[in-house]
Amino acid sequence: MNTRLAPKLLAALLILSFTVFFTSCGEDDPTNASTNSDLQGDWVATSFVVSGSETIGTLNSSLTLSFASNGEASGTMQGTITDINGGSSATAFSYDVLDNGDRIRIGPDTLDMSASSSNLSLEGRLFGFQSTVIANK
Repeated sequence: MNTRLAPKLLAALLILSFTVFFTSCGEDDPTNASTNSDLQGDWVATSFVVSGSETIGTLNSSLTLSFASNGEASGTMQGTITDINGGSSATAFSYDVLDNGDRIRIGPDTLDMSASSSNLSLEGRLFGFQSTVIANK
């Protein structure tokens, strides 16, 4: 190899590797704080599956989740469920957004999560039951 070309090639490879490294860690990557910001507000469930059975339209007429931030990646969540007879109950829990917004701990339970400013999906064991919630703002 040409001895004058080697330093130039090495410099070019270093510049390329730094460019790839810094562009792969861009602002577009979700963070716990940005996901927490997306969560804020009221979500209306379009689907609430518990142990493999859809409950919206059968056992329940609605489920609303309301998120309020009290930290960079934490807050309180109130769930209000209305059964098909019109009875309503609400519960509140603290929550923490985890793993760059891919998971959420609600009370004692940790669920997989996909959240944007208008769509929310939660999946995992919730209060001892395998559950999936699909909701929109």
